Amino acid sequence: EKTREKTREKTREKTREKIISAVRKTPSITIRDLSLLTNVSIKGVEWQIAKLKSNGILRRIGSDRSGYWEIVEKKMKDLL
Repeated sequence: EKTREKTREKTREKTREKIISAVRKTPSITIRDLSLLTNVSIKGVEWQIAKLKSNGILRRIGSDRSGYWEIVEKKMKDLL
């Protein structure tokens, strides 16, 4: 049971890293594209983004259509 939880958390961590990396390269990337890139469902990507936003790491600037993602570098450094 504990091993399963550790594996799940590592998988989530890798997914978050992939999302952050993709946003760095393409700030205007869509959730759909992130889903395809990470091989995680759209709902899964939305959940990950919600976590990153609640931790202050990711922020959406502008509208859903014409906006872009911004990584809050100060928060990233705090995590490392």
